[in-house]
Amino acid sequence: MTENPNVEQEQGVIASFTIDHDHLNPGVYLSRVAPQSLNNGTVYTLTWDYRVVKPNTNNFMSPTEAHTLEHLMATELRTSPGYKTKAEDLVYVGPMGCATGFYIITQVSAASPLSPEAETQLFDQAQQDVAHDLKLALERFQSYSSIPGSTAKECGNYRLHNLDGALKQAKLFLKDSATWEYVYPTTQS
Repeated sequence: MTENPNVEQEQGVIASFTIDHDHLNPGVYLSRVAPQSLNNGTVYTLTWDYRVVKPNTNNFMSPTEAHTLEHLMATELRTSPGYKTKAEDLVYVGPMGCATGFYIITQVSAASPLSPEAETQLFDQAQQDVAHDLKLALERFQSYSSIPGSTAKECGNYRLHNLDGALKQAKLFLKDSATWEYVYPTTQS
């Protein structure tokens, strides 16, 4: 058997583990920026940490609620009018394994290289748009009487859904949206 030369090396810490989860509150946080230069400008892939409950408080979403909310968000944000983030710029919506929120991945483009200040403005606007879109979606969920994409043919775990629970959670998330935060706390040394 060949030994792995990396076994004794200390692994690096990924950025999300530097966030002080003891002080993290519900909100919409820019978690990661991945720029890609193209001939006609730059495409920025932005990973959003949409935190719906305070971590480590035993106030987690159930797997059935998180799964249902994933279906509602992906469908609503991609197929309904009135959202600031265009459907083609919404790359991904999925629940966090810790059941305290969702990852949302979007893309924004710039026609030419941007100064650091212009990048900050672009990302701030994208954050405002994502927050607006989430609030509107949470409102619209209340009119849903069925779960999109929830048959055995459409979903890999079609029995793992709870529309009533998801709608109750959505009401709570919407109520909390007035106090959402937008800047990560960092780990205290």
